[in-house]
Amino acid sequence: MKSEKEAVRETEEFYNSNSFDVPKQFKNKQEERFKKLKINFPETGKAIDVGAGSGRSSRALRKMRPNLDITCLDIAKKSIDRLKEFKRIHASALNIPFEDETFDVVISVGCLHHTPNAKKGFEECCRILKPGGILVIALYNKWTIYPILYKIGKRLPGFIKRKIKIPIVQDQFFTPHASFHSPKEVKEWFEQNGIEFKKLLGTGYITPYFPNKLCQFIYYYGIKKEHKEKQELQQSKHI
Repeated sequence: MKSEKEAVRETEEFYNSNSFDVPKQFKNKQEERFKKLKINFPETGKAIDVGAGSGRSSRALRKMRPNLDITCLDIAKKSIDRLKEFKRIHASALNIPFEDETFDVVISVGCLHHTPNAKKGFEECCRILKPGGILVIALYNKWTIYPILYKIGKRLPGFIKRKIKIPIVQDQFFTPHASFHSPKEVKEWFEQNGIEFKKLLGTGYITPYFPNKLCQFIYYYGIKKEHKEKQELQQSKHI
């Protein structure tokens, strides 16, 4: 079994060789999804896009909130290098190089399930989020046909994989690591990390029109709870 370090390096090499971009018909939908989730992003402050990839989440966020200070983080240097309009960090989502409670907004769309430990990546996103801050995560859904299709794709002979050069196919079927998570599991992560769950939204390339909980991807939105001491102080003022 590969160590976490080896698995991260494998993912980095894969995405440097297969720099991912989304199909044209999905390219401008991120702002629409954020609006469907009814997220009230702050007008100012600091935001980070963990696993920024093609930068579509960062660009949607900048369009909605032009005064936010946005940082893009990605394991693939090739992806980071092309996001010149943003602050950029070449790093792993499993070891985010920022202090606790640094950001007002943390977004991670389609990244954590490609790490060897999605839950650890989720915890890192929560760690760097300020109390009262907004968390938006998108993960592969366990309850869909996609996990089966991914396993079939992974088992294809190497010579077939090398012939298929389409980045979206490489990303969806040949990526070194993919994990799948149920809404119940992810909601438990929210609770365990002090994040108040607000709303979810299902989407995807393979099953984009199924009911929310049966879609390929699920977006989750929540707000980090205030520190217990601050909550108790606020409650005491109302007694």
